[in-house]
Amino acid sequence: AAAFAARSLVRVARSALAGSRSFLRGVGNGLADRWYDWREEREIRGRLVLAMVNEAARTLEAGIVERASDVDLAMIMGTGFPPFRGGLLRFADTIHVRTILSRLNEFEERYGDRFAPADLIRRLARENRGFYEAFAG
Repeated sequence: AAAFAARSLVRVARSALAGSRSFLRGVGNGLADRWYDWREEREIRGRLVLAMVNEAARTLEAGIVERASDVDLAMIMGTGFPPFRGGLLRFADTIHVRTILSRLNEFEERYGDRFAPADLIRRLARENRGFYEAFAG
């Protein structure tokens, strides 16, 4: 019974993947273009990255993590964040905390409280400091 369930699960996964590949390529009658606005991809990526930066700021603020480099190492090794960016918070420092605060405020207005900037981000923007400057260790 377990082997049958495993084979069934594999079949379902394969068919789902095949369907999603067709959907993403827009194969067929243009259904993908109606369901997914390709122009929004950049904003979606921005929302995802800024949500991670916001959560990382909360972990620093709560004292769960002491150094920005620890967050970056965890993100690179644990989630596969692109190492050439230097890690999540190094990347955030290149964007600048004021820009991050501005975008999070925009997203909070548009999408609700889940994008409310962490107090640490507000403080760093006010002090004109980056994560690595404030949490060098």
